[in-house]
Amino acid sequence: MADQGAAANVAAAAVGGVPPIAAAVGGVPPIAGAFALSPARAVPGVIDMSTSAGSKLFNKGAEALSISLSKDVRGYDGKGGNLKLLLTYVKQRANVFNWTDILTIPVDGVNRNLLVDYGRIPIADIQTQVATYIDQPTRNAQNSFMMFECLSKSLTVEALNAVLAEIDDYTVNDIASGPLFLKVIIRKAYIDTRATTAHVRTSLSCLDTYILTIDCDIKVFHGYVRGLRNDLAARGEVTNDLMFNLFKGYNAVVDIEFKDYIKQKKSSYEDGTLNLGEDQLMLIAENKFDALVQSGDWNQPTREQEQIIALTATIQNMERRLTSPAKTTNKKKDGMKKGDSKKSDKKKDDPDYVWKLTRKAGETTRKVNSKVYHWCTKHNAWTLHKPDDCRLTQDSSDGKVDSLSISQALVGAIEEEDEDDDFEDPDE
Repeated sequence: MADQGAAANVAAAAVGGVPPIAAAVGGVPPIAGAFALSPARAVPGVIDMSTSAGSKLFNKGAEALSISLSKDVRGYDGKGGNLKLLLTYVKQRANVFNWTDILTIPVDGVNRNLLVDYGRIPIADIQTQVATYIDQPTRNAQNSFMMFECLSKSLTVEALNAVLAEIDDYTVNDIASGPLFLKVIIRKAYIDTRATTAHVRTSLSCLDTYILTIDCDIKVFHGYVRGLRNDLAARGEVTNDLMFNLFKGYNAVVDIEFKDYIKQKKSSYEDGTLNLGEDQLMLIAENKFDALVQSGDWNQPTREQEQIIALTATIQNMERRLTSPAKTTNKKKDGMKKGDSKKSDKKKDDPDYVWKLTRKAGETTRKVNSKVYHWCTKHNAWTLHKPDDCRLTQDSSDGKVDSLSISQALVGAIEEEDEDDDFEDPDE
C-alpha cells in the first residue's frame, strides 16, 4: 500500500503543482492516496504541464508504441494485415493513460468504441465529438493530443507520410486529434466501404486456396481467419458459414493424417453427435497440428506416396538413359584413381567388349557367353529381347524417342537390365 500511495502522490503533483508528500519521516508512514491502476488514472483533472511530474506524465503517454514487425521494420507500416497489432498496442496505452473517454464516440445515440467498432463509426461523427473539447482546457483535450503524439511516433516513415497528407481530416481548429488521426490510419489501411465487406466475405469463402499459400501452417491460417472475422465485426457484420469454410480449408491440407482427423470431426458435427463452435473447432485443429509437428509426423509422405516418388525417380532415370543412347556408363567412374583412364582405354580394345558396339552387315543374332543377343533397331544395340518384342517406339517424324513409350517399356527394361546390361562388360 505504501508504494501505491507514493505513486498516487507523485501523480497528484501533476495537478495544480501540489508537491508530493514526502516519504516516512521519523517512522510516520506517508499518507495513502486513492487507489488507481496507473499514475495517469490517479490524476482526476487537468495535467499541470508546468510541473516536472506533469510533463513526465504527458511525455510517457506520448512515447512511441513498441511495435516491431521485424528486425528492420520498427513501427506500424500502414498495412491492413498488421492493423490488429497496432490496435492492440493502442488499447494497452489507452488503458494505462485513461483515453477511454476520447475513444468513445456516439453514433446515432449509441456509444461505440473506436478501437472495436472503427468500421461502424463515420469520421464525421468523430469530428463532431472532438470539436466539443479540442480547444477547451480539459483533460480530454490533453489526452487527445497525447494520443496524436504517440501515434505519429509509432508509424514507419512511409506510413506517416501517407497519413500526414490527410491533415484536414485529423485536425479541428488547427489542432491535431488522436482519435481522428487513428481513424485516418485505419481508413488508409482498410477502406471502410461495402466493397471491403464483400472482399472479406470472398476471402472467407476461399480459405482452401489461402491455406496452400502458407504451406498449410494451421496457426497462421487461424490468425488469418480471426482477422477476417474481426474485420466483419468492426463493420457490424457477421458470418454464418464460417464452420463450412473452415472445414473446406482444412480439407485442402496436404497432411493425410490431419485431413482424416478433421473429416472424422466433420462427420460427427454434421450428424449431431459432436457440438462444436468456430473457436472450438480451431482449437481442436491447432492441437492436432501441434501434436503432429512435435512428433515429426507433419507432412510426412504416406507409403503409397513414397512408392510414387520412387517410381517417378526411376522413370526419370530411364528417360535420361533411353534418350541418350550414344552415352556409355561406367560404374567405376566415381572415385576414379590416377591411371584408371589408361585402363579404360585398354578395355575398349578388348574383343569381348568391342562386340557390343559393332555389327556385321545383315547380322541379326549373336551368341555370347551362352546368351543369345538380338540386334534391336530401336535401341540401335544388341539386346536380349527380339526386335518384335521391343516396347520402345520412335516418332517417325524426327526419330526422337516417345516419352510415353519409355514409361511403357520401363518394366521390361528393368527386368532385362537385371539379366545383362547392354553397355556393360560381361566380365564385370
